[in-house]
Amino acid sequence: MVLTIDGWVGPVLILLLAILAAVVLVLVLRHLRPSELTSYQGDLIETTTLARAAEVPDLTSSLASARSALGGSGPPRDAVVAAWVALEEGATQLDAGRRPSQTPTEFSLDLLSRTSAEPDAVEALRQVYLAARFSTAPVTPDDVATAREALTRIEATWRG
Repeated sequence: MVLTIDGWVGPVLILLLAILAAVVLVLVLRHLRPSELTSYQGDLIETTTLARAAEVPDLTSSLASARSALGGSGPPRDAVVAAWVALEEGATQLDAGRRPSQTPTEFSLDLLSRTSAEPDAVEALRQVYLAARFSTAPVTPDDVATAREALTRIEATWRG
């Protein structure tokens, strides 16, 4: 005699078995040394956060490179982009705890936030950079002046 499951019973039985297998898998994974994993992650996060909070990076050369980029005689778009890129490159050279998921721009903003740099000035410079880098709108000498003024405010405030 062959056992057959007709109608809706078969799909429901398969669904219940799949749910049961998923629950068993979750329970098994939860009990595989959870305290060691949680403790390690907690220590890593706490240590990294404390180290990064205590560290105030020296931005002197990065800011000087950015200022130099804004003083060039090239197109305004190139000057604004080069100034921000100089900050990004300087941040990267500082090796100040960039997370793998951070873009260079996010890392630069994070680095500047660990200083006393005026947040409005940082945001103004970032906005001019984003417009120059990703917009097709013309970048004018006024935009370069805005970037230069924001950079001057950052230079005046980053040390605290």
